[in-house]
Amino acid sequence: MTQGTVPHGDLARTGRCSGRGIVNEPQVVRRFTMPASPALPTVADGVMYVSDAEGNACAFDVDTGQRLWHQQHCDNPQDRDDWDLMRLEWPPALTPDLVILDTGEETFGCRRTDGQLSWKLEGAGRPTVVDDLLLRIGHGGVEALDAATGQPRWQASERSDNLTYGLLRVHPTIADGMALVAEGYEPHRHEGGGVHAFDLRTGALRWEIYGDDQSACTWETPCASPDIVLVDSCHPVWAHGFVWVYQHRLHADHAEEPTLTGLDPGTGRPEQTLVLREIFDPYDPPAGAPIFGPDLVYCRTDKRLDALDLTTGALRWTRRLTASVVGAPLLAGSTLHLATENGGLQALDASTGDLRWSVALDEATTWSSDFSADLGEEIGYEEIAAPFVLTNGSLFARTDNAVLLLR
Repeated sequence: MTQGTVPHGDLARTGRCSGRGIVNEPQVVRRFTMPASPALPTVADGVMYVSDAEGNACAFDVDTGQRLWHQQHCDNPQDRDDWDLMRLEWPPALTPDLVILDTGEETFGCRRTDGQLSWKLEGAGRPTVVDDLLLRIGHGGVEALDAATGQPRWQASERSDNLTYGLLRVHPTIADGMALVAEGYEPHRHEGGGVHAFDLRTGALRWEIYGDDQSACTWETPCASPDIVLVDSCHPVWAHGFVWVYQHRLHADHAEEPTLTGLDPGTGRPEQTLVLREIFDPYDPPAGAPIFGPDLVYCRTDKRLDALDLTTGALRWTRRLTASVVGAPLLAGSTLHLATENGGLQALDASTGDLRWSVALDEATTWSSDFSADLGEEIGYEEIAAPFVLTNGSLFARTDNAVLLLR
């Protein structure tokens, strides 16, 4: 059994998916209905695993549409407090034998064959399976468990400066034997951002970077005062031998210079910098982490995609959109696939930016590029996810009431 689809295409979070992309306009070939609003599914070995907002978890045969099993992980669905606790709104993680579900308060390990419960643990945090490890990321740190049994392996819950973490609650980036996690952004607390690299086997901190670092001014006419270098609040990416993060420099004259910086994976020191002054400005910042192809890197703002030469940073193409992009586009083969707020799916030629196809789903969707107003203190610690996954020429899109299979 394989691990299955993961958010952002792969564990390195490059946005690249295995298999071919969808070059020609696809059709909806199957509709998978759940009792409540579904989460993003996980697909592996011809089976789609999906959960929903009322604690239901199901497995479907992708080719026939047959439901293979259904489990309800809410003891009393009529109890409103219990219902709130058991919302399963994140994609499951898979081991060879288990489906691992996250309620936001608890984590369940269920058998892939029938959905029966194998173990249950308190605590949660975007479960990610790497070999025999289950990683959970919460505001306060990183926890590694035995993926088969749920038994603890290691935990990292305090920063080297003795402050608590304020991590983005997203799947970690897996790179060169490390789990990379990013600081969230909350004004006056973690306003500088940061990235932390933990050894996957031991939990030892290998390196970390913070915002508010000072360095010599790099502006065309250097300032007398040093620059302040901040780390933008989005997950890092492991690609082409570097760990990539967005940063921006604050100059003494208040000018800002956004950069895409490649960090040495062994030390965290910057090794390659692409200056994005002509691409982004303070009023049009990056809308999430970049996507990496073989020789291009794709950066996005709210309604625009830019493709840059990975070596020189030269702009290759720009594509402006009529609606906001929701989550990270996914790259498969030579095609970029993306979702927009109006319930649309589009595909672009990855080399030229030309539109290959555009589909408007005939389903209710509440896809949004903005955080919900009722997130409260969670604002700044979440990251918008794309409402679809892609594998081997099949696209699985989450709508308000179902999961659609397009081919």
